[in-house]
Amino acid sequence: MVVASGIGRVAGAYGCISARSEKPSGTNHGSFLFAWFAGGNRVRYFFNIRDGARMERDLEGSEFDNLELAIQDARLAAREIMAEHVLAGYEPDGQFFDIADEDGRVLVSVPFRSALRSKPQ
Repeated sequence: MVVASGIGRVAGAYGCISARSEKPSGTNHGSFLFAWFAGGNRVRYFFNIRDGARMERDLEGSEFDNLELAIQDARLAAREIMAEHVLAGYEPDGQFFDIADEDGRVLVSVPFRSALRSKPQ
C-alpha cells in the first residue's frame, strides 16, 4: 500500500513527482508502539514550502513522535524536491520548509540546502 505523507502531497503540488511509500511519513513502528505503551502522543506537523514570497501550504500534515523526526523527514523530502528541480533544469535555491504546529505557529524553518552534504572528504 502506498501512502503519501503531508510532505509528499505538498511536494506534488509544488511540481514534483514525490510521494512517500510503504508507510506514512515519520512512522517507525517500533517507536510508535513504544510511544503507545508509554502513553506518549504523536504530534501533527505541517510542512509548508516557502520560496521567496510564494507559499505552498500543507493542509493535512503528518504525525511524528517529535520535532527532530519531522525535521529529518523534511530534509529527505527537500532532497527529492531539489532532485526533481535539477532534472527539470532548474537550480534549487532559496526554498524552505516552514514546519508548523496545529495552531499554525512556525516551529522551525528548514532550508532545502541543509539537506545537502558538504564536500566529500
